[in-house]
Amino acid sequence: MYLGTAYAGSQIQKNGITIQEHLDKALKRLFAGAKVKTIFAGRTDSGVHALGQAVSVLVDRQIQPNKVLKALNSLLPLDIRVSEARYAKPEFNPRYDAARREYLYNIYYGRAPALYLQDKVWHIDARQKLNWRLMRRAARLLRGEHDCAAFCAAGSAVKNKVRRVTASEITARRIYRWPGAKNKADGLLLTYKIQADGFLYHMVRNIVAALVDVGLKKMTLRDLREIMRSGQRSKLRSATAPAAGLVLYDVKYGKEKL
Repeated sequence: MYLGTAYAGSQIQKNGITIQEHLDKALKRLFAGAKVKTIFAGRTDSGVHALGQAVSVLVDRQIQPNKVLKALNSLLPLDIRVSEARYAKPEFNPRYDAARREYLYNIYYGRAPALYLQDKVWHIDARQKLNWRLMRRAARLLRGEHDCAAFCAAGSAVKNKVRRVTASEITARRIYRWPGAKNKADGLLLTYKIQADGFLYHMVRNIVAALVDVGLKKMTLRDLREIMRSGQRSKLRSATAPAAGLVLYDVKYGKEKL
């Protein structure tokens, strides 16, 4: 798990420090300079967080999983944590063996969000009239198997953009101004949950942007249906939602894969 605020994304790249860079360095130290090649279940952009990211690496010797867990967390920054370590089959690939992935996207609708939510939500000011119940209706349209090309970032090389969405829902709740405080914040925390057999580049953030535009009455439910049918990103005029609200929440695998 990690907070993505300070990083240029999950995968190693030239333009900034990444999660993979830190993890690879820690693994090399733990396994005494061995060659390390980590594989991530899903790629996350700069500012995107993860609670259920899965990562695999081939090692040349075995260390007890509890010792691996403890050692890695002692070597990693505090905003990157390993929650579980186990040995899997040598052929296991966390990316291609995943049956389903689940993302959450958090929106704070109200005045300034609680301080502990900074960089973890998309803030929509209370002065904007956001109908989150209408957003909930719109979210239901995403369930099922669809060509999701309209929600894919331009320039993607992926040819098959059909995805099966098994969950698409919005919940709303009031939160406290600070953990343990008696007083609640003035606004609502809206959480969008989406689970599917796969995701396209920027797919979740573009879906959230569309749902917000429905809630702001910039788009109708009929408009959203037509955009989905069109399969064209150019038909979706919504700007991609900010990275901060997004978290890779969980990755599911069949028992036979582990």
